[in-house]
Amino acid sequence: MHMAERITNRYKGLFEIRLLHHYWLDEGAIVFDLIPEQKKRDQRLLAYDRRSFLEMAPTVTTAKTLSGLGGLYKNTALSCMVVVPDTAVISVDVVFEFVVTVKDQAFYNYSALTLRPQNIYELYHQLTDKTYRYKENVPVLSNLTGTARRQGSNKMLFLSKEFPISPSDGQVESLVLLESGALAQLIRDQQSDADIEEIHAKATDLPVFVHQDDIPIIIPPQALLMCLSAG
Repeated sequence: MHMAERITNRYKGLFEIRLLHHYWLDEGAIVFDLIPEQKKRDQRLLAYDRRSFLEMAPTVTTAKTLSGLGGLYKNTALSCMVVVPDTAVISVDVVFEFVVTVKDQAFYNYSALTLRPQNIYELYHQLTDKTYRYKENVPVLSNLTGTARRQGSNKMLFLSKEFPISPSDGQVESLVLLESGALAQLIRDQQSDADIEEIHAKATDLPVFVHQDDIPIIIPPQALLMCLSAG
């Protein structure tokens, strides 16, 4: 008589993050989200694969956290997904961080994301014998500062902040929410109303695109600032 041991693992979805690029999804001048036919939107999603131009992966700390929870990370054509055992206990203060890396060299030719030059600085801190590296103009997106949109009965959370009411930097490609509620973009460094092009009459009908206010100001550690000022 043979006895077989059976082990069943059940997983539940913890979250999914979609990375949708409108260059590949829009239908001409019609923004993907505003295409009226659901069938057309589904067809465009089926032909879309962000893995050809964007890479997404958990940070080392997040990978260790997921491993400790028995969780799994999966890249898909549309998104990244995280699942955990249905018995897993998730702390309310746990933080999951992911890094998005551009793979396609032509990405910047078809992306109008208010992208700025990204200088990298290295600062040596003699007291701790550490070198700190800072990269400028890196967007940081979060579900804590993101923006909710309701489209019919569906509620969606975009990880970008709400569009700024006035240009925070006044540079070309900056997105801005006009007093009328319309979404507009600067077509050159701001000087007058003639330098603003309206994208849509009602910004809340659109998704929240990545924009200039998603780039935080870099604040070096206090000890490093003190060391630099003393030097």
